[in-house]
This record gives sequence, structure tokens and C-alpha cells, in this order.
Amino acid sequence: LDSNQINAVQFAYSYEQANPSVRLDIRPQPTRVRVEVFAGLAVKTTAAVYTYRLRYNVAGSPIDNLTFSLPDEYASLVAVNSPALRTVTQAASADGWTSWKVILVNEVTGDVDIAVNFALPIDASTKLLSVPRIRTDAPAGYRAVIAVQNMSRHDISVTDSAKLTELAASEQQKLMSPQMTESLQYVFQSFEDNWSLGLGFTPAKAAARIQAVVDLLALTTVIDRNGRCRYEARLSLQNRSEQFLRVEVPQGLRLWSAAVASQPVKPVTAADSAPGLV
Repeated sequence: LDSNQINAVQFAYSYEQANPSVRLDIRPQPTRVRVEVFAGLAVKTTAAVYTYRLRYNVAGSPIDNLTFSLPDEYASLVAVNSPALRTVTQAASADGWTSWKVILVNEVTGDVDIAVNFALPIDASTKLLSVPRIRTDAPAGYRAVIAVQNMSRHDISVTDSAKLTELAASEQQKLMSPQMTESLQYVFQSFEDNWSLGLGFTPAKAAARIQAVVDLLALTTVIDRNGRCRYEARLSLQNRSEQFLRVEVPQGLRLWSAAVASQPVKPVTAADSAPGLV
């Protein structure tokens, strides 16, 4: 026997007399289902994008369907996909959760991946974001990894959480690409299927429009034989709406002249302005 055959052997007997007999009691093995849930939330400028990957591991007797549930409020938004998908059905229950039954192409053992995606709009009224937990039927084992990416200028904070612990950086690198880890704000994990995570959300302040920008300031200083100093300040600027340019003249100096676009102008000093402010 080769090594693969040896590993598959459950019973082996030897005999010395003819007509041996063996009676085997054959029963289906119980199905054992484990699941690893990766829940990703990517916060963008105008949308919160949720991506779930459910990786089921099926051992024992094969099965031809898998189920999961989400709160009813997300049901109309959800898209489900899987390489092993034949069809999917959806049904609401009385407890406020909607369940999906994924019918597989064939009876399977081993790993089965199911992707669940949806998105929510973000606007100025958005104050809270939650990462909904997907309920799965996997009594043989459960693990969840929850990652929050902030790809916007919004401020995000954890307002409440339960049954979650931070995932070590070394584990994050094993699960996620370097491009994803650059924008990560929170990463948690849980080995219990009743975790929860709520996020406080503060929309980014509208960017203030810059009215005037000084691109270049060139300052020339001349000192005569008597030690007197004269200065020329030349500014190159972009002006969108400002009517005046305020200049503060250092103490001990006087403003002799000014020109705008090579045309002479008369500096004006307001009656209530501070000394030296022109």
C-alpha cells in the first residue's frame, strides 16, 4: 500500500484459514461545519461599503446547502455570491432577521466561500455606523475578524463593543494585503458568535476655500554708506476675492510706496487699525 492508502485504512486483518468473513456496520458520519467570518467595513466619502467573506469548512458527511442571517434592515441591499452557488433563496423570520439559504452545485466537503456585500449612503446626518453580525449555522467552530477602513476624512470612534478583542498586527499582515492595512483604523476578532460593534461617526468638515495664496515672496535689502536700510518686498499671489492686502510694517520703518500689477497705488490706513498695519 502507498502512503495515501495506508492513511485511509480503518480496519486490517490477516487470516490463515479459508472462507474468512467480515460484517461491517456502515453509518453516515455526522456533518461538522466550522466557519470563519471576515467582516470588512470601508468608510468612503459618501458611502459605507460592507464586505463579508464566509469561509465554511465542512467535514464528515457532505451537504448541499448553507444558511446565514442578517437583520431585516439590510435585507433589500444584500448581494450574495459564491463559486459553488447554484441558487439562493431569502426568507424573513418573526425575530427581525432575514435568512438566506445558499443551494450548492454539488454536495460538498472541505472549504466553501460565500461573499455577502452591501453599502449604505453617508451624509451630514449620519452619526452612527454599526457592523452587523452575520448569524451562521456552524456548531463545530466559529471565528470572526472585523476590519474597519477609513478611506475618508471623517472621524470614526468605537462607541460600543462586546465580545471583541484587538487582532495582533502580525495576524493582520497574514490576513490582509499591505494596501489594505495602510487605511485600517480598527481590527478586532471574536471566537463567539454574539459579538457587536458600534461606531460613532462625525462627517468631515467642508473644506474652506482659500481666498488668496502667496506663491512667492522676494525681499531685497539695500544698506547705504550711512547705515540706512531700504527694503523692497515683491509678492506673487493668487487672489480670488480679497479686495485689499493688509501689510504690517515693522516698528521703526515707514512705507514709502506700493504698486499693484506695476501700477502705483496709495496705501490706506484705517482709523481703528493697529500701529504699523496698512
